[in-house]
Amino acid sequence: AILLGYVRPNGPDLPSEEILAWFKDRTEELLIYGDFNAHNVAWGSARTDKRGDALMTLIEQMGLAVANDGRPTFFRPPNSYSVLDVTAHSPSLEMKWELAPDTRGSDHFPIHITIKGCQGARKVLRTCTNWDVFRAALDLSQEEIPAAIIQALQM
Repeated sequence: AILLGYVRPNGPDLPSEEILAWFKDRTEELLIYGDFNAHNVAWGSARTDKRGDALMTLIEQMGLAVANDGRPTFFRPPNSYSVLDVTAHSPSLEMKWELAPDTRGSDHFPIHITIKGCQGARKVLRTCTNWDVFRAALDLSQEEIPAAIIQALQM
């Protein structure tokens, strides 16, 4: 299973209890990746903040390993670097974590994850995208998003 996440810098914290509840009885390998705006020395930050401590606790409770190698994943000009993007995975998942050397115009460095035994990416057919449903999903408030994700996963 793959869980992708984003937590706004000054927004509500990661819904740890909901995530734990959903994954507690699952047996498949797990990969968590996201821009969590959380600092922890475990993934290369110079300091640990409250959000980073909570995320690391979640990672430990789920029995996951941090894939980050300590290099900064975020750049704010002229010379501010941080590790805000975190990848954690089941220890049994054979994977390679690589940070691109260039941001390619973004404020985040692209992260390339290769999982042993997985086939390459499939082509996305954008002509088949239901844009009305997509736009409706974008209109969800920050508080509704975790519930919508959990509901979608249970379908």
